[in-house]
Amino acid sequence: MPSLSTAPVFSFWRMLFVALGVMVLSGVLLAGGFLAYYLKGFTLPEVQPRVWRGNTLQLVAGQGASVGESLELQALSAGGQAIISSGRITLTAAQYPVLEYHLQGLQPDMEAVFFWRRETAPGKVISLPLRWDGEESTLMRLNHHPAWRGAIIEFGLGFRNTLPDPVVIKELDFKPLSAGTLLALVGPDWRTFGGWSQRSINFVAKGNALAPPLIGAAAWAGLALCLYVVGSIFKRRYWDWRVIGTIFLLAWLAVDIHWQAGLWQQLQATYDRYGGKGWAEKHRAAEDKLLFEFAVEIKAHLESIPQRVFLVTAKSLEEDPYTRLRVRYHLLPYNIHDYGIHLPRQAHAQRGDYVLILGATPNFIFDPEKEFLKERGGERVKLAAKKIHEATMGVLYQLR
Repeated sequence: MPSLSTAPVFSFWRMLFVALGVMVLSGVLLAGGFLAYYLKGFTLPEVQPRVWRGNTLQLVAGQGASVGESLELQALSAGGQAIISSGRITLTAAQYPVLEYHLQGLQPDMEAVFFWRRETAPGKVISLPLRWDGEESTLMRLNHHPAWRGAIIEFGLGFRNTLPDPVVIKELDFKPLSAGTLLALVGPDWRTFGGWSQRSINFVAKGNALAPPLIGAAAWAGLALCLYVVGSIFKRRYWDWRVIGTIFLLAWLAVDIHWQAGLWQQLQATYDRYGGKGWAEKHRAAEDKLLFEFAVEIKAHLESIPQRVFLVTAKSLEEDPYTRLRVRYHLLPYNIHDYGIHLPRQAHAQRGDYVLILGATPNFIFDPEKEFLKERGGERVKLAAKKIHEATMGVLYQLR
């Protein structure tokens, strides 16, 4: 028997044909196994999809109007939210495990959710974030949520914090389980853009995806490799290592294309948010825009640099380091001293320094007549100070 080094070598095109053939066969077998697993004991449903068009939904909060058979959401309410409800309905959750929503204008930075209430707990609202995959029509699996059970008495959509452009709600379609629906779910699972994080450069994660991309690619390549090895043994042929390498290369390319698509979506989302804007406009378009505006408001009442600012966090924000650190960042280049939840000691402070209390201040007492600032419940620290400015997110004092 000749060694592998002396084994005959396939032509390039024959090698490529073999690699593509086993990959296609592997994909077909995996799709069949996927359907067999999720449809075990399945019979054709007697129920039909239930459809709610946009103009049949009720706008409970926010501003909008019906446009033909759709509902156009134009602005959030004064409280920064919009609620669209089905009103009182009856829907059996077990019969409709999949929702297909048709929305125009949904963007990745919107805080949009699908919510529902159940007959067994009418006072409790359960929600799932709406996914954005760049398409107007998106499928979302509901039955993986433990609260999608029993009789549903209301459902709807919620938006909050930001609505840069109007959103048109065309249709909400509840679907029964079927082979076509299952296969169609895989596409949105893989295409849905979940945002970019510090881990995204090295990791591909899809949460509750029916078939996570990385696991799916590994199974695809692994089964194709097994088929090729078994076929080679059965036909008493030599292995061509180029076929094995091509199998792994095709699987890697599939994952890399998925990763590149997410990167391009993030680039587009970043450009849409920050492109063509100045320094201040970019900060006002960011997630922490309220903290930036608060810092700008405080800076307007500070004397010229250098000045010392003691940043004190109210107990309500004690476990929220993000807010404290972002405010500290936006207050630069002032000299910021982070003092946690306590006022600075008199030995550490001097006349002219500032104290910025971030958050609600019920644990601090300020006497406007005597101009003293102290902590409630003790005389540990008592500072002579005057109130400079009171904002929605905090109060600025200057030490006398």
